[in-house]
Amino acid sequence: MAKPVTATLLILIGVLTLAGADRVIETRVVDVMPAWLIDLTTRL
Repeated sequence: MAKPVTATLLILIGVLTLAGADRVIETRVVDVMPAWLIDLTTRL
């Protein structure tokens, strides 16, 4: 059961990346992240 779910998620992520929707999702996630977490992840 895990293989079909994993395959579906990978296909979905690939389609989102090709369509440019991954950037929209990333922007929304960064908007709701606390500043300290953004600082931590960009500093490393």
